[in-house]
Amino acid sequence: MQPRLKRSALLLTLALQGCSLAPGYKAPDLKLPEHYREQTSDGPWHSAQPADQLSPQWWRVYQDERLNSLQQQLLKANPDLAAALAHFDAAQAYASQLHAGLFPQITASGQPLRQRQSDNRPLRGSTQPSVYNSNTAGFALNFDLDLWGKIRNQVAAGDAQAQASADDLAVARLSLQRQLASLYVQLDGLDAQQQILTRSLDDYAQALQLTRSRYQGQIASELDLTRAQNQLAEAEAQLDDVRAQRNLTEHAIGELVGEPASNFQLVANSQTLNLPDQP
Repeated sequence: MQPRLKRSALLLTLALQGCSLAPGYKAPDLKLPEHYREQTSDGPWHSAQPADQLSPQWWRVYQDERLNSLQQQLLKANPDLAAALAHFDAAQAYASQLHAGLFPQITASGQPLRQRQSDNRPLRGSTQPSVYNSNTAGFALNFDLDLWGKIRNQVAAGDAQAQASADDLAVARLSLQRQLASLYVQLDGLDAQQQILTRSLDDYAQALQLTRSRYQGQIASELDLTRAQNQLAEAEAQLDDVRAQRNLTEHAIGELVGEPASNFQLVANSQTLNLPDQP
């Protein structure tokens, strides 16, 4: 082959290596409305802007150390978050494996072997040793020319999959943190309702005792006595309902932070939550 043909063949090979037959992705063109239909006092609705610059530990705006401790426990022990993290690690490992295909693969091997031949071996020479070493070593260099872009397309797909898995992990983390904060605030509200109903029970019990005394003294009617009894029974039923809701909320928090419901317990919070101002 002439030198010019050799150079042409080499240039053609290098050019083919840069080719890719995969179609280019084009995002679909979606026609979205410019504004909402509803009107507000200051004009039409507008899209929210990410200008709040919220901290990654956004729940600290409540200034509650117990909530912060629960959020840290959620990051360590939540099973759903652990599964999402495992998927992310697997996607990253797969992407790294695909990236390795872009580079030459070098392998080396060695096998030391010590052998002994039989003294009764046929055709054995008198000068041959009975015990001898047979060591082997190997070296290989392998490089796949990506002529049609197969490896590069696989690498791009692996990177996209790893990025999608990272986004899924971030969404799962934020969703679980929001759910925990919401349940914690709900638990605080149920504790406040329980305190109010407990005080109301004392008042209704005193009112019933007073009405019963008036009824026995023929000052109040039987209707007044029945009404006082119904008020006390209704308050007791409301208190039982609030306690049941609190137990369910407490169990849900325990499940989020990876604690069995039978072992997890949160006493009523003596500290008032600091509710942030909402724009």
